[in-house]
Amino acid sequence: MKKLLRKLIEANSTAEKGELEAAKVLKDFFVKQNIDCEIGQWDENRANVTAKIKGEKSDGAILIAGHLDVVPALKNSWHSPPFTLTEEGGHLFGRGTADMKGPLAAAASAMAKTAENKTAKRDIIFTATAGEETNSCGILRFAEKEKHLEGRLRGIIVPEPTDLKLVTAHKGLLWLMLKTTGKTAHGSIPHEGKNAVVKMAEAVHRLSNIKFTNQTHPLLGESTISINKISGGSAANVVPDECRIWADIRLLPGQSKDVALKEISRLLEGVNFEAETKRYVDAFETEPDDDFVKELETLSSCKPETIFFTTDAPYLKQLSKSIAVIGPGKPNMCHKPDESITEDELIKGRDFYADALNCFAFED
Repeated sequence: MKKLLRKLIEANSTAEKGELEAAKVLKDFFVKQNIDCEIGQWDENRANVTAKIKGEKSDGAILIAGHLDVVPALKNSWHSPPFTLTEEGGHLFGRGTADMKGPLAAAASAMAKTAENKTAKRDIIFTATAGEETNSCGILRFAEKEKHLEGRLRGIIVPEPTDLKLVTAHKGLLWLMLKTTGKTAHGSIPHEGKNAVVKMAEAVHRLSNIKFTNQTHPLLGESTISINKISGGSAANVVPDECRIWADIRLLPGQSKDVALKEISRLLEGVNFEAETKRYVDAFETEPDDDFVKELETLSSCKPETIFFTTDAPYLKQLSKSIAVIGPGKPNMCHKPDESITEDELIKGRDFYADALNCFAFED
């Protein structure tokens, strides 16, 4: 498992480099374990990898669906090379150790170990996809290619780093770019222009107090908006004719993008602006009384919780309503310099996935 993780970390799979090399590492691992595996490749260096163990029955398959890509790493922010696995005091350092090449290595190892000496009753499917950190292009391709799985799955596990806590809900994500326009003029005669920054200041003030609905969620609380970037103007003595902001909006289950955009338009009535959606991911929620979740509760000894970040789980809802996010590694390690996971966390993760596979794929 550690050897596999080392190779996955070395296969630098940032958006710039692509996921193909990491996909090849996993395929090589599965082929050596006599597990069928294929790579789906596009745009030269983008890739998904999918492995399957055939079971005796066609229904009730278990799907483990993770992602291959990682966020960039600035070398001068790390105490060790980010794309080399470094061991210190039981900790394994490297970009992706927690998010989520560590969980992938644990799940792949569990899959190989569990199938070693016995025949699966039901199919086991493992996929690791491209682009989760940017636009979820890989999971969209997988869901389209494997839509025949709809109604055939017992459930889906998404191996994000949750410290092996069972997660059944997270907020949706809506990234918006808003633009106001005006008319440029000399800074000494501002009345001859129309100041786009002043318009945007009014918009920011109104947006800071937005409430998309009065609804709250028992686990997720309220929806939120955070205005995280602003750009406008060209010089101190020029009235700006354009200003942009970028907002990060987190929505609850049941709150759609369209409803959010209508509320923004209503709130900004009188402010002339344009809005562009940069990214949208639905909120995710599996019913707490779902049978698959109940089984995982027993295996993990955890009650359902939430996470602060989004995942590819919402894109899998068309294949199954029974989805849980659970994996080894600390959530607060994600995207940070000196990202790490412990060997003990990896082992516990592998053992948990092995228990889950035994429960769902090997037992009657």
